Amino acid sequence: MNTPKTRETVIVLVDPCHYHQPALDNFVQMVKSAEDNSDIEVLVAISPTSKESENLDLISCSNTWLEDKVHTPLKELHIPYSLQFIWTYNWDEAVLKVSKQNDAILTIVPYYSDLPGTFFNDDKWKLLRKASNPILISSDQDYSKANTILCTLKTQDNKYAERNQRVVEAAESLSSLFGLDTHAVNAYNDSMEYPDRAQIASQTGIDNDKIHVKIGDPQDVICKVAEDIDANLVLIASQQRSGLHGALRGNMIEKIVERMDRSILMI
Repeated sequence: MNTPKTRETVIVLVDPCHYHQPALDNFVQMVKSAEDNSDIEVLVAISPTSKESENLDLISCSNTWLEDKVHTPLKELHIPYSLQFIWTYNWDEAVLKVSKQNDAILTIVPYYSDLPGTFFNDDKWKLLRKASNPILISSDQDYSKANTILCTLKTQDNKYAERNQRVVEAAESLSSLFGLDTHAVNAYNDSMEYPDRAQIASQTGIDNDKIHVKIGDPQDVICKVAEDIDANLVLIASQQRSGLHGALRGNMIEKIVERMDRSILMI
């Protein structure tokens, strides 16, 4: 008989090719912000995040490196953790498998903003499209600030209802687990489609003063509101696709990630 899980598992990707580890930094700060971290455990997957980096001569995972970059920050959290090394050219499939095997509620992957295009290659898009759990894209930013979630919604179009619900449910789960403050943003282009603020408050449970309804292109509005409220975590729901549609890249999502110096959670 399988023993029921007593903690929620988070997968954190650490790239031994880089000095900074934004995914791990983000996770550490989220756990430190939580009032109670007794429900959290982490599996650190050590792997190059781009195929171009998979040259064994350039990668060092010495005991000293592991102690400084992984063990030391995790020991300070006083939560269970484990390590797993991933060396494969099927990076996205390996990450998906690890997440599924561990029934992870969240997978955190690094994005290095000083290296344009390092996240948005084919295997990263496959990960975003196929993942059954939320993917948190952690940029190389300062995670010492208070954690604030920004939910991106589109309530004026019924076909987005399911995606809106996924965003809200993920925000509720993360807020409960890590003690995060939740805001919502809803962009619109036509005054005839002005979103109903009261309806958003009723459906999401978010306080009215934390609901931001702005006119303009979604990527412009989302980036501006994220900056105004100093959000360090932006939630976006993508449509899971397969086949030909799965190969199509989300231009708006790519533009948002490349413009913002903050993390994005793909639901």
